Amino acid sequence: SGASWPDFWITPEDIEKAPLFTGRPGNGKEEKFAKQFETATAEEKSLFDRPRAQALWYAKVLRRFPATLRPLQSWELEVSHHDFLVRASEEAERHQEYFDDSKSSASGTPRSGGDGLSSLLPAGQLDASALGNGSSGDLPDERGPKPLPPPPAEPTGLPQCPEGGISVRQLLAYMCLGESPEEGLSRSVAVLGPTPTDGAAVSMSDMHAMLLQLGARPTPSIASGDGMPCLPSLAQMCKEFGVQPSSQLRASDVIGNSKAQAMLSKFGLRQRHCRVQAEKLFPKKAAQQRPRPAPPAEPAGGGAA
Repeated sequence: SGASWPDFWITPEDIEKAPLFTGRPGNGKEEKFAKQFETATAEEKSLFDRPRAQALWYAKVLRRFPATLRPLQSWELEVSHHDFLVRASEEAERHQEYFDDSKSSASGTPRSGGDGLSSLLPAGQLDASALGNGSSGDLPDERGPKPLPPPPAEPTGLPQCPEGGISVRQLLAYMCLGESPEEGLSRSVAVLGPTPTDGAAVSMSDMHAMLLQLGARPTPSIASGDGMPCLPSLAQMCKEFGVQPSSQLRASDVIGNSKAQAMLSKFGLRQRHCRVQAEKLFPKKAAQQRPRPAPPAEPAGGGAA
């Protein structure tokens, strides 16, 4: 109950039955591979169900690194941004109070009643015109700081994770990675969006979750000294993209938007949608060219004196 696509859970048995990988027994690929690396055995070899083994390994990895549901992770990110704004506002008020000279204690030095400036000006000349051109825009703001928005409400009615459950969003998000950020984003919008078609438009909140891979990857810890979250909020992303929170965007709109691309590079979100080849993680040439350590030198004299 309370589940919506793709924020719900499945079991490892469901992944085992799903046709996630090609090469099921009977299509000839596994037989061809077995003949290519055939070895002599006393008994007839049985065909290895490699896709099933890959699906079980995939399920084991996802169970080892469980994901948070996207609505809950989105709420946690918005709460962290709200807490940051509250701390920044309180710090600004504290600094304003510290540097407010009008609240300083009276000095014991005897002074005259006037400050010397009013006697040099005609009566009534020291007014708002001395602070600007007389318009209301140049006068100090007496209303104080802008009130902060209320904290976001915690989502309720979310589906509960069963024993050994696997998030469907996390499963599909990792399978949507592409050779380039543009390909990965297009796949994510087509698969994780409410309309499973290429070029479909999604809401800004869904695009925000897909770009940040909320519900699939953990939120990075805060690394800056001011406590600002490492990932942008929905309002911050809308401001950077130049759109409204109620806007509908396609993957091509984000790919062709220079402001959006600059923001993705700023927060390091482009590489999140790319696959990494195993050869780049573990290059064979580097391992082969690595010099072997020299054997320890024997002590001089060939033995103890």
